[in-house]
Amino acid sequence: MSCITMFRTILQVQEWLWLDLVSAFNASYSDSGLFGIYTISQAAAAGDVIKAAYNQVKAIAQGNLSSTDVQAAKNKLKAGYLMSVESSEGFLDEIGSQALVAGSYVPPPTVLQQIDSVADADVINAAKKFVSGQKSMAASGNLGHTPFVDEL
Repeated sequence: MSCITMFRTILQVQEWLWLDLVSAFNASYSDSGLFGIYTISQAAAAGDVIKAAYNQVKAIAQGNLSSTDVQAAKNKLKAGYLMSVESSEGFLDEIGSQALVAGSYVPPPTVLQQIDSVADADVINAAKKFVSGQKSMAASGNLGHTPFVDEL
């Protein structure tokens, strides 16, 4: 599910004008990784927003994912990647990042092929791993309505 689809789905849960941002992030390393959901909302809606975002990932883990969503996410990722490496600064940053993370460099055409090779099942399996894995949570601001991680 693309971030846009996740955002729209969460907005449909209620008429929330309190949701400012929902996004997913990923940091991959040679021997580990970190996947997360990042939300910004008004304090009163924090619990509902966090639970709705987490429930979207759970729905994907249960196979509730369309090929259209996966293709849209791939297209968005490829466009963002290509825009990030079109400048000399961005390109050099990409080379450095790859060298630090993977110890080698993969040229843009190969990166695009790798993105295209992601199957719907890969996304579902990643969501399953997220849902079944150990979780942690960080929050700041007015936390009165923020759930504890074991309440998700």
